[in-house]
Amino acid sequence: MRNFESLTETEKENDFAITAHYPFVSLLRFFRQTFILLIAGIFLSGCDLLSEDSDDVTSENIYILAELTAKGNSSTYIKVNLHKNESFGQPLELVNGDKLTVSYLGNSVELTKDNNIVEIDYTASIANQGQGGTYTLTFDRHDGSQITSTVIMPEPYTINSPSEHTVFRENDNVAVTWSPAVTGNELSFHGHLRCKTYEDDLSTEWDNENETWLTSDDGEYLLPLNKLISNLTFEITLEDEHFDYAAPCSLDFDISRTNHGDLAGKYESGSRLTAVQYRQIENLSVWLIAD
Repeated sequence: MRNFESLTETEKENDFAITAHYPFVSLLRFFRQTFILLIAGIFLSGCDLLSEDSDDVTSENIYILAELTAKGNSSTYIKVNLHKNESFGQPLELVNGDKLTVSYLGNSVELTKDNNIVEIDYTASIANQGQGGTYTLTFDRHDGSQITSTVIMPEPYTINSPSEHTVFRENDNVAVTWSPAVTGNELSFHGHLRCKTYEDDLSTEWDNENETWLTSDDGEYLLPLNKLISNLTFEITLEDEHFDYAAPCSLDFDISRTNHGDLAGKYESGSRLTAVQYRQIENLSVWLIAD
C-alpha cells in the first residue's frame, strides 16, 4: 500500500483516490460525519444527551435548586434546576404533566424550559410591584400530587453611593452605602477588579480578581479595595507580569440580600429555594500608584 506522501497532488485532492488506497480514511470520515450529525440532531430536536424524564423519578429523589432574583425593577426572575438524587445528578426534563409554577400577589406563571449546553433551566418572570413579600413555588406531579413551597423576598433597597463612573485612587476608601438597612441581617458583597498588565515582551492583557465578603446589613460597608489589589498583585507577580499604570483598573461590585425558603422536606436533601434582592454598580475606575 502506498504512502500518503507519495500520492500525486491530483490524487490527494480526489476523495476516491484517498479512500481507495486508505480505507481507514473513509472509516474516520464516517465516524466524524456521524458524530457531527448526532450532535446537530440533539440540538435541533431539543433533546438533552444526559437528561432523564421527570416522571421516572420520585419527588423524594429530586434535587431542586430554585432561585428568585429581583434587581430593583418591576419583575422577579425565576430559575429552577432539577436533578436526580444530587446537585450533580442527571438533569431532569419535565414531562407527562409535571410542571412548575410560581405565584405572587394573586398572579401565577408557569416556568418554561430554557436549554443551554450543560443544563436544563426552567425559567419565568413575574411582576413584583417593586416590593418584597411571599412567593409560592408549586410542583405539580403527573400522579396528581402537588408540592408547595414558599419563600419571602427580602425588602428592596437602593445603593446610595458610590455612583457609576466614580474615580478612585489605590489608597482611597470605597464607602458603599445603601438604604433601608435591615438590623440583624447579613449581605453578600462581590467585588471584581480588572487591570491592564504587560509582560517583559510588552504584550498586554487584562487580569481579573474576584472576592466575596459577608457584612452586616447596617447600611454602610468599606469595600476592601486594598485586598483586591494585593491579591491581584501577588498573582501577576507569579506570572512575571507588571501593571500598566497608564491605564486605570475597572471595578464592579454587587450586593445580594438573601432569604432561604421552606421546601417542605419533600425533595432530596440539600435542595435549596432562595429569594435574592440583587443590586450592582459597574464602571468604577481605580488608578494604581506606581512603585
